[in-house]
Amino acid sequence: MDGVDSFLPGARCLGDILSEKGYELDFVGGADTGFAGKESFYRTHGFDTVEGLKELGPRTPDAEYRNAWGLHDDTTFKFAKERFDELAEGKRPFALVTLTLGTHHPDGFLSRECKDTSYRQGDNPVLNAVSCTDELIPQFINYISHSKYADDTLIPAYS
Repeated sequence: MDGVDSFLPGARCLGDILSEKGYELDFVGGADTGFAGKESFYRTHGFDTVEGLKELGPRTPDAEYRNAWGLHDDTTFKFAKERFDELAEGKRPFALVTLTLGTHHPDGFLSRECKDTSYRQGDNPVLNAVSCTDELIPQFINYISHSKYADDTLIPAYS
């Protein structure tokens, strides 16, 4: 789907509905947004900002801190926190979508922030990476929950 101008243009998605209601819609992800048509999908369906490796990579303090797919999850969440703060300061309601890479098969990608994290004995790298991301997600949620914008913010349940 890389290189297509629109992605499911006849479908009505949550982004279309929120955009019609005046929401600012933003995507922050660690991989190239062109992969699998992500950028085309989000832009077709009302997203204002779509940022991935190409946009965020140059803003990372350590240009070498990458994995085979792009940014490590701790870096992606850093950018998502910054973007949340920017959006929350604005006047428009917003939705922020974040996509992580840490649990990508076959071995996952362990973030530096989780260098001491392991699942059980630590002999399964993908489970170690899942355990890491399982720590980073609640940290992100806690960041939002403890911000001055928490009372006006809805975080959908995840499982």
